[in-house]
Amino acid sequence: MKRTPITPLSALYKLAVQADILHPLTPLSSLVIVHSVCALSVYHRLAMPWKQILSTLCFISLLPLAMASWKQIPGGLTRISAGSVSNVWGVNAGGNIFRYTGDDSNPWRQIPGALTDIGAGADGTVWGVNSAGNIFRYTGDQGDPNHWIQISGGLTRISAGSRTNVWGVNAGGSIFRYTGDDSNPWVQIPGSLTDIGAGADGTVWGVNSAGNIFRYTGDQGDPNHWVQISGGLTAIAAGIKTNVWGVNAGGSIFSYSGDDSNPFVQIAGGLVDIGAGADGVVWGVNSGGAIFRWIRD
Repeated sequence: MKRTPITPLSALYKLAVQADILHPLTPLSSLVIVHSVCALSVYHRLAMPWKQILSTLCFISLLPLAMASWKQIPGGLTRISAGSVSNVWGVNAGGNIFRYTGDDSNPWRQIPGALTDIGAGADGTVWGVNSAGNIFRYTGDQGDPNHWIQISGGLTRISAGSRTNVWGVNAGGSIFRYTGDDSNPWVQIPGSLTDIGAGADGTVWGVNSAGNIFRYTGDQGDPNHWVQISGGLTAIAAGIKTNVWGVNAGGSIFSYSGDDSNPFVQIAGGLVDIGAGADGVVWGVNSGGAIFRWIRD
């Protein structure tokens, strides 16, 4: 069988875009394995430069991340949180609260109240904070006509992975974890953060004012409580340990790779806030308030 000449990766990338197999905003760096159409060449990023591996496959095959894209959902929000595909909440610039209906043609139902940040868990838990730093837990699903119950304390950011894994930070950067007891609700955790993400499995990540990234290790007996992970982010969300996403000051989007030695993969797009669920769902909002959901195929 005659071997077809090796096709440059950039040419394969262009071909995939032209064939509508690859989204045109997908970064070239996100392609790890490419099989050229009716050719014998495969490019595998084991290291730089690209290494050539022979193959008899005659189609283009890309990693799921390369196949994925963002779908814009109608509406306007400044903050968003996704506990699961069925528990997505957000707030807009006026403090209005919205819950995803599950129907993209009529996606949002307004919930009474006013908040500046919100955290939605995989189990239906929802917490929020308002412009004064007051803290609230959603009770509208329990028949409460007031929809929210105020919990003592003061926070500026909050995240809820589940009813037992709720974390927040205050205006001074102090970190707090919910105790499960509304009469004495918060225990302070050593460290200083400006944003925090709590997952359904107990995972907790955070970023500080310098953009440094940390993962919580205090539940593993670590006296330092946190381990720093390389990279720089301004907002972070954790659905579970395998679904951690963040954005940096420039709006670039990153997904955790699972490998602390090379922890973040850049994803096409531009966002200012992001929400990641336990079931793999990811939502985000950009600087103009436009809302997006990550579509994997």
